[in-house]
Amino acid sequence: MAKLVELKGDLGSVNSINITMINTGKQHNVIPETAEAYIDIRLSPKFRLKELEEKINDFTNVNGIKWKFMLKHDSSAISSTDPDNVYWSAIHQALTKR
Repeated sequence: MAKLVELKGDLGSVNSINITMINTGKQHNVIPETAEAYIDIRLSPKFRLKELEEKINDFTNVNGIKWKFMLKHDSSAISSTDPDNVYWSAIHQALTKR
């Protein structure tokens, strides 16, 4: 099977942003007064949450958009890849079995 994506850098520096829900309008062909979007953002432990907030504020202040976190975790722990970690050990064994 061909490789679909060539990963560059390390996986610990990958962030993901997904729009999970958009609510707007009540009728076809009418410009809605408001719009609401829910966005799931998962940050790498290497990316500071404060930096994300600053970027969002820079964008929303210029465009008159109001926003808030529905759920926010201020820290991201990195799972241990030590062989004594039972979860890592189970994943490692499952992936290396033939």
